[in-house]
Amino acid sequence: RSWGCRTRSRSRFFRSWLLAFPSFLLGVQQEALCSKLTSRVMDSKWGGRTESIAVTLNTEQAAFTRDALSKALYGRLFDFLVQVRL
Repeated sequence: RSWGCRTRSRSRFFRSWLLAFPSFLLGVQQEALCSKLTSRVMDSKWGGRTESIAVTLNTEQAAFTRDALSKALYGRLFDFLVQVRL
């Protein structure tokens, strides 16, 4: 299944038009959202040095990341609505 957001490995995960509205609602750039959904930063420490490595996610990992973000947003929205109602 092809999604459309290109990463360095030329993998395609999310179609750009699918990210347009969510990025607008979240107030972030579309490319930043795409980057967060398709990659992660891994910090490694060796000796006294720390190095950050960007790791590209595969399709399954990107889908899990998307689902986790959706669940977190839903949870925060639900908590907000319950708090406002009280």
